[in-house]
Amino acid sequence: MLATLGGAIIIYGPGWAPALAQPAAVAAAAAVLGTFAIVLRPCLPQGYGYIRVAYCLMVLLCGVMTGVGWTAWNAQQRLAVSFPQSLEQQELRVSGYSCSVPAWGAWRSVRQDFCVTRWHDADRPGDSLSADMLPLPARLRLARYGAEKRFALRGPATLDVSLKRPHGSVNPAGFRYETWLYRQGYLATGTIRAIVPQTTATSDFSPVGGHLPEVASEPAAMPCALTCRYHQLRLELIERLSQKSAGMTYAGLFESLLFGSRGQLQPEDWTVLRTTGTSHLVAISGLHIGLVAAMVAFIARLVLLRTVGDRFGPKLAPRLLFVLVCLATGAYALLAGFTVPTQRALVMVIVAGLVLLNGGMRRAWDGWILAAFLVLLLDPFALLDMGFWLSFGAVACLILVFSGRLAPPRPWQSLLLAQLAITLGLWPITTFLGLPVAPLGFLANLFAIPWLSLVVMPVVVLAGPLVLWGNPVTAYWAGVAVDTVLGILWQLLSYLAEQSVGLDSGFPAIGLPLVLLTVMALLPILLPVGSAYRIVAVAVTLMLLFRLTAEPRSNAPVDVPQMVVLDVGQGLSVLLRDGERAMLYDTGPSAGGFSAAESQVLPTLSALGVRKLDQLVLSHSDGDHAGNWRWVAAQLEPETIASGEDEVLGSPVMPCGILSGQRVGRWQLEAWRAAHPASSNESSCVVEASVGDYRVLLSGDMSAVHEAEWLNARHSREPVDVVIAPHHGSKSSSTEQFVAVLNPRYALFSAGYRNRYGHPHPDVVGRYRRYGSEVLSSAGLGAVTFGFVPNNLQVHVERDNAAFWILPPEW
Repeated sequence: MLATLGGAIIIYGPGWAPALAQPAAVAAAAAVLGTFAIVLRPCLPQGYGYIRVAYCLMVLLCGVMTGVGWTAWNAQQRLAVSFPQSLEQQELRVSGYSCSVPAWGAWRSVRQDFCVTRWHDADRPGDSLSADMLPLPARLRLARYGAEKRFALRGPATLDVSLKRPHGSVNPAGFRYETWLYRQGYLATGTIRAIVPQTTATSDFSPVGGHLPEVASEPAAMPCALTCRYHQLRLELIERLSQKSAGMTYAGLFESLLFGSRGQLQPEDWTVLRTTGTSHLVAISGLHIGLVAAMVAFIARLVLLRTVGDRFGPKLAPRLLFVLVCLATGAYALLAGFTVPTQRALVMVIVAGLVLLNGGMRRAWDGWILAAFLVLLLDPFALLDMGFWLSFGAVACLILVFSGRLAPPRPWQSLLLAQLAITLGLWPITTFLGLPVAPLGFLANLFAIPWLSLVVMPVVVLAGPLVLWGNPVTAYWAGVAVDTVLGILWQLLSYLAEQSVGLDSGFPAIGLPLVLLTVMALLPILLPVGSAYRIVAVAVTLMLLFRLTAEPRSNAPVDVPQMVVLDVGQGLSVLLRDGERAMLYDTGPSAGGFSAAESQVLPTLSALGVRKLDQLVLSHSDGDHAGNWRWVAAQLEPETIASGEDEVLGSPVMPCGILSGQRVGRWQLEAWRAAHPASSNESSCVVEASVGDYRVLLSGDMSAVHEAEWLNARHSREPVDVVIAPHHGSKSSSTEQFVAVLNPRYALFSAGYRNRYGHPHPDVVGRYRRYGSEVLSSAGLGAVTFGFVPNNLQVHVERDNAAFWILPPEW
């Protein structure tokens, strides 16, 4: 099983994409090897160790190839269903049903899954799409923008939608939306244009704020199958809870713990959870499923003892309890949406129950391996879930610390040991995955986990039915009880989140090798080993901690001057660096709960070894250029912050002109701002940077009105090598004169994929091409890195090295 797990893991490593082409051949070879292993085992002679070694290697190879073949076949099946590029952004009609709870998303949107049962032909609405368009995705990720409240589709429905292929930012580090979409099985995303009314009222739309246009009615109503009815029932329960708990302070947390629906949680709630490392508390996981299992087992044991006594005997009673626990946890998993993390948690809890029935901690590692094997057998894409690694990593830490002890520790010792083991054990995993480390996460979880386990979850489970179906008085007092226990938890988390603000910046500086050494030094303190080992561990740990605190905060040096244009969607963020010096021009977009600074910019800078900035330049105050800039400044502590709108952004931002004459390593900076700007865009701080014979232009959102003014004020008349096209390639910028004078080798457009503004405009793209510029787009290429080697301008495109499920680079 371990070999099969290894085979499943390596398929998602670099260089294994060719295995996708022939998964059947890999599986066939594994079957042949497995058959030989079964046939040869009885014939193995005694002794002859090398023969047994060869046999073991054959079995291992068989396991690895089985894992590779199974994972590759599933990946191939998923990639075989794709949304045609020719249908992108066309208005299409689909029939199906809502298969998730609506949740708030970025840019004031409400997002919801829609399971498609039929794709309609645009020319003949009553007919399905032609066979040459098939297969098409069966599950869509849809959004409605500008909604003031959440909405829900009940039962089957027909929608007019505008769709596009899965697409997201691709940078050296940071959240990859495309990977998340592929892992979740979304093969197209889009927006709802209209709801098609049914002639028979089997579909009910409750907009609750916001009007959708009516279109021609569909001739016939659609049936609602079993899965449709399941999602419909769950939606009705959650909407009922939302109505009944409208007056509660912590209604969003209540809903997330009871139903696994996080649709009511606001961006500020997520900030508190991320900062304190407690996001796992609101995702139905092994903790929640395990707590439900423990509560059911406790109650069922009391009931069985009082009703039937010892009639079942010592062997049958535990098995009966196990069956009841499995049924209860399965029901709770269905109530929570039976999502991928919930399924994983359910498998882990069931396997843990089997382990307890058959030897307890003595068989813990067998159970751990079996659970991982079953999870990947049922869902090979689980490897792309960070939750998979964190869940199994946490359980492995607990097994490592608590197995092999002669006597169990006291309860308070167990709690402290468990939290220390998980915090230390998951530190290397979070560092490797590029996840932020919560400085006060240990303290937060030390209180939150036992409080959630012993108080919150029992109250939530008992209060849920009372709030849903109880009379007003009962529902009110049940809500008060929930608010009280959740309020105690949330107040502490909020306090710790406030205290963590000044501590975040130190953690990205610690590299993975040093983290591993620190964890290896600390583990003997927790493990059941002799005192001598613990003394040595403490000494080594103190030395490493001194090393961590004594290390000056500096950037990883680069030998060649570089410019990295990050892929931040419809926005801009550019890193200029040389040696140990670095300047960041703009911080990307931030609106409606989304922050490119948090999800893309800071993780990428951390991966590149940039821990401190010399200059932070904010071209102007618009949200797509200066998003979340104060948080970036707090993390990277720039010596200078300058902007074309310093009076709008406030202290400590200084006027744009202060940058002129400053240096970033060998880069020489010249800055300019329009004398009389009429808008925020026209206030952009324009920076021209030169190194050796190379010149680059960072133009912000400069418009055509001020391009001529800048050209007249420019000190140099030399052409530039790279220009970041003004205003994302808008038609209002990049005039004929501007392009002709600059005559850039490369013109790069930083814009969102198929954005609603139509950036870059085809006329602007054509204008740059007429003057011989090579046109690049962050939407099609991902992050673009320029290396300014003398007489050799190097260009690296991030999508060139992306995983096989990421869309390939486009112009």
